[in-house]
Amino acid sequence: MNTKNKFFSLIFTITFFILPLSVGADGGVIRPMPDGDWAWVAENSQQAFINYEKDIEKLIIMVDIKKENSDIAWIMPIPNKPEKIEVDIVSEPPIFFGDDVMSKAKINFFERLATSYYAGLLGQIWTLPSVALFIFPGAQGGSNSEIVSGDLVSIGAHIEKAGMIAEVITAKNSRAIYDYFSQKGFYIKQGSITELNSYIEKDYSFVVSWITPGLNIEENNGQRGILITFPSSKIYYPLILTSAYGETKIPIVIRVLDHVKPEIFSEIKHYTKISYFIERTSARSGARGRRCVSAIDQLRTVLTYYHADHGEYLTSSRELEKIEDFKPLLQKIDETCVSSYSYVNKNKDGFTITALIRDDLYVVDSATGQAGFVNEGGFEKFISPELKKFYGNKNPWKGEAEYTKITINAPSNLLTKDLWMEKGRPFKISFILWTINNPLVIIFILYLLIVGISSFVAGGLVGLICFQKFKKYALIGLGNIFTLIGLILIYNYVKKKREEDVKHSRLKFILFIFLFSIIFVLLSTFLWIIM
Repeated sequence: MNTKNKFFSLIFTITFFILPLSVGADGGVIRPMPDGDWAWVAENSQQAFINYEKDIEKLIIMVDIKKENSDIAWIMPIPNKPEKIEVDIVSEPPIFFGDDVMSKAKINFFERLATSYYAGLLGQIWTLPSVALFIFPGAQGGSNSEIVSGDLVSIGAHIEKAGMIAEVITAKNSRAIYDYFSQKGFYIKQGSITELNSYIEKDYSFVVSWITPGLNIEENNGQRGILITFPSSKIYYPLILTSAYGETKIPIVIRVLDHVKPEIFSEIKHYTKISYFIERTSARSGARGRRCVSAIDQLRTVLTYYHADHGEYLTSSRELEKIEDFKPLLQKIDETCVSSYSYVNKNKDGFTITALIRDDLYVVDSATGQAGFVNEGGFEKFISPELKKFYGNKNPWKGEAEYTKITINAPSNLLTKDLWMEKGRPFKISFILWTINNPLVIIFILYLLIVGISSFVAGGLVGLICFQKFKKYALIGLGNIFTLIGLILIYNYVKKKREEDVKHSRLKFILFIFLFSIIFVLLSTFLWIIM
C-alpha cells in the first residue's frame, strides 16, 4: 500500500470509529420527547385547575366520590361576596397536556449541541461524506338565586347536579357555619375549625358542597369537580383550611393556565415545586403514533371484557392503575403516546379515553362506539358545557396552552396562609424559553464553544509537536472556526508575515494540517461526549 492510500485509509478509519459514538443503539436516531403532564384525582390529595382572564378567576377543585366519603362536605373560602360568585359541578377533570420547560430545554440543548458538533466536523472537509451520510440517511347548570337573609347565614347560589349539591354562603360568625352544617345533617364540633374565623373577619364567602343524600354511591362514584367563578384582582387558591389536618401531608397539585408567579411563603417553600409547561411537542414518528393507537384500542377491548365480567366500568385512571392485568398495557400507552391518556367514566356503562398523538386527539367513546382522530371542532362534542366554560378560548386539552403546575407536599399545619399568584414568569424560565425559541443563536454559540476550544488546543498541541511552540499555533488554530480552509489561509498569511516561518518545509505544513485535523476531531468528539 503506497503512502497516499495509507493516508486515506487512516482518515476513514478515524472517521468511522468516531461517528458511531453518536448513533442510537437501534441503528436510528430517536428524538426523545420532553416530560409531559397529566392529572387525575388520587386518594387523599387535592387537584385544582385555574383559568384567570380579565380579573375573573375560574377555579375547579376536584373531589373523588366514593362510599366512605358519602357523609363528608367540602368547604372552600372565596374572597368575594356571594352575589358575585357562580358555582357549577363538572363530572370530569379538565385535560391539560404540555411539555415541561426544563425538560424540553434540556432535550433542545443536546440536539443543538449535536448540530454544532457536526457543523465542526463538516468544516474539516474530508469528513463531509461520512457526516452527511449520518445526518441525512435514506347536564344542566344551576343559576344564582337571590340572597336569602337569615340571622346569621345567607345563602346565595345553589346547584344540584351529577350526584352533588353546592351552595354559596356567608356567615356573621363561625358558630353560624357549624349550625348550618348541623341543619344539613353534618355534625361538626363547635370551634373545631378555628381557621374559619380569619375568613369571616375578612368577609369571605364559602362554597360548600356535599354528596346528594340517598345517592347510590356504587353507581355514581368517580370524579367530580366544583367550578367556582368569581372576580379577583389576583389569582387565588385557599390553603388555610387544610391546616386543620395537623401534621398529615395531603399533596396539593394546582394547575394554572398561563405562566404565573406564586407567592410561596417561607414555611412551605421547602415542600413546594413549581413547574412551567408550554405547548406540547408533536411526535415525529408515524410508527410510534400507530403503536399508541393500537395500545389504546387494546385498552378499550380489555375494558369491554372487564365490563362483561363485572357489570360496570372502572371509575377512574387511578382504579385502572391498581389492577395488575392493566399495568403492562398502561405502560405501553405511556411509552408510545405523546401524552398520557385521559380516562373518564361518566357513568357505570360508559367511558371516554383521550390521548394526544402527533398533532391530533385520538378519542375512544364507548357510548357511541366511535374511535378515531378528531380535530378541535370534532372534539367539542366530547367536552361538557361546564368545561367549555372553564377553558374559554384556550385549548390545554390539545396541548396548545402554557400553564404552571404547583405541587405542595407540606405537613398540613404549615399551611397558615392562602396562596396568591400573579401572571408572569421568573427570569430563569424566561431565559430558558428564549433559548428554546432562538435555536440558531444557541447553535452558533455552541459551535463557537466546541470548535473554538478544540481548535485552540489542537493548534497548540500540533505546534508543540512540529515547531516546539504552543501559544502561537494555538491562536493560528482558531482559524479553524472558519473551517479547515480558513485555518490554511491564516497559516499561510502568518507564514508570509514572519520570515522565520518561510524556512518551514512544505512537508511540515502538510503534517501540521493533517495532525491538527485529526486531533481536532478527537477533541471535539470528547467535548461533545462530556457535555
